[in-house]
Amino acid sequence: MEFIPYTLKWLELILRWGHVLFAILWVGNSFLFNYLDNKLEKNMISKGVDADGILQHSGWFYRVERLNAAPEKFSKNLIIFKWQSYLTFITGMLLLIIIY
Repeated sequence: MEFIPYTLKWLELILRWGHVLFAILWVGNSFLFNYLDNKLEKNMISKGVDADGILQHSGWFYRVERLNAAPEKFSKNLIIFKWQSYLTFITGMLLLIIIY
């Protein structure tokens, strides 16, 4: 039974670093979307598109559009930025349980 304290210490270490990593990802995504909201140009031509812009990364160009409402049809490759916040919360709660 002397391995239990070591196991708890390793679990605490993994949860701490996971919590830090997920929090950094969450804050980074928040900065990205705030940047996009401030830098996208207002679109006066299309009714459905509120703003648009072009991003460049690694030699590739990406068109970004902010829509007024959700589209009728979603791509099967829809990217949802929610897991960073969920995992930050979950690892924080597990840390509280283990430490206290």
